[in-house]
Amino acid sequence: MGDSEIKRIPPSAISDSTYNYATIAEHHYFTYLKLKNLLSYPDSNINTVVLGLSVHNFAPIFEKYFSSKTARGNSSFERYLYDLPYKNNDFIDFFSFQKKLVSYFPDLLKDDTDWGYVESLSENPSDKIVGDAIDLHYNHPNTTMCLSQLEYLEKIVNLCTTNNIRLVVVSMPVHFKYKINVEEKYYTILADFIKQNPDIEYQNYLHLDIDSKYMADGNHLNTNGGILIGNYIKERLKVKTRNSVYTK
Repeated sequence: MGDSEIKRIPPSAISDSTYNYATIAEHHYFTYLKLKNLLSYPDSNINTVVLGLSVHNFAPIFEKYFSSKTARGNSSFERYLYDLPYKNNDFIDFFSFQKKLVSYFPDLLKDDTDWGYVESLSENPSDKIVGDAIDLHYNHPNTTMCLSQLEYLEKIVNLCTTNNIRLVVVSMPVHFKYKINVEEKYYTILADFIKQNPDIEYQNYLHLDIDSKYMADGNHLNTNGGILIGNYIKERLKVKTRNSVYTK
C-alpha cells in the first residue's frame, strides 16, 4: 500500500497471495481509509501490510493532494470517493462533498482502476527528468512540508496493531541525483518517525546506490527495478528487519 513508488513492485515477486493496492499520489489519510475499509469485511484475512514511505511523502506536493480546494485535491476526491465517509471525514466538508459528487457523477460510472502494479520500460533518466521530479515534489514556495502525513501514519500503525497485522514500512530506492537534492529536513522527519515507532519493521532502500538502468525517472523504478527490489523485499520478509534511515 502507499503511492506510486511502491506501485512499481510486482505482487508476484513477493507471493501468489499478495496484492498491490497502491495508488499514485496517495496521501496516507487515504491509505488509512482504504485499509480500514478492507478490514471491515469479515473475510479480509490480511496478515501483512507492506507500506511505502519515503522522504517525498512529506513534500509540499502532498499538501495539495490533501486539500479539496486544489486541482490535485480534486483528483484525490475522484480516486477515493468510494473510501471517503459521506460525513465526518478529514478531507472535505459535508456540503462540498455533495456539490462535488454532483459534478463528478458521470466519471464515477467509469471503470478506471487507478490502483495496483504498473510497469515501465524507461531507464537511465536524464538530468532533466530527475530535476522535474524534484520540482514537482518540492518546488512549491507557498506550501509547507506535509506534516499531516504523520497523524495518519500513526493511525495506520495503530490499526495494524489492533488487528494483529504485521506492518512493514519500505522506503524505495531513488536516483542518486534525486537523493542528493532533497533537503536534510525530509530525511530527518522520516528518521524521527521510524525512531518513534520501534516496533514496526523497516526496510530501507534509500541506502541503496541503485544503477540508473533500474530507474524510470527520479524516484520510480522501471519493470526490472521493480522485480529486483520486489525480490529483496520478499527475502527480508522472511525475518524481521529494521534499518536505519539514509542521511546525507
